[in-house]
Amino acid sequence: MTTLMEQAGRIEPWLGRSFECVCGQTHSVSLRKVVMERGALAALPAYAQERGLHELLLVCDRRTAELAGRELQELCAKAQLRAKLCVLTDDEHGELAADERAIVQLLLHVSESAQALVAVGSGTLHDIVRFAAYKTGRVFLSVPTAPSVDGFASVGAPLIIGGFKQTVPACAPEAIFADPQSLASAPAP
Repeated sequence: MTTLMEQAGRIEPWLGRSFECVCGQTHSVSLRKVVMERGALAALPAYAQERGLHELLLVCDRRTAELAGRELQELCAKAQLRAKLCVLTDDEHGELAADERAIVQLLLHVSESAQALVAVGSGTLHDIVRFAAYKTGRVFLSVPTAPSVDGFASVGAPLIIGGFKQTVPACAPEAIFADPQSLASAPAP
């Protein structure tokens, strides 16, 4: 059996477990799987099948729908999974904001039969989806498409509520599927 210090350089031993910390508290890691390799999208349907998730809602914006959303939808169809695409619309400034408008837009697309919400996009899109997954009790899966933030595995969601940004409780993704080539080719903005 390896010690915690021996496991420190690897992520796999930490996934999906709880541990007693030197701080005296028990910490839990809800993240079960991380796939960070070329072609990582192809691993998501197999993971969904393994978890018994047969219906997914893939949430994108107009940019990431073309970059990865439609490809993921096709991969899910080939794996005989039901995957609907929800493309969130930009605000009046031509951007996607993590605000009430976007949250309601997503919640209106969450059907009773959807077992998981899959964020396919940037950090902003992830915050919208992580909050909706938390509030609806759905599994949250992550497909980051830009290395613009360090919070893809975060449990908090910075949302704009009433015109003010505040971080609200949400949930971490159960699994992350990141393609370094996709991340590297993301536009600078």
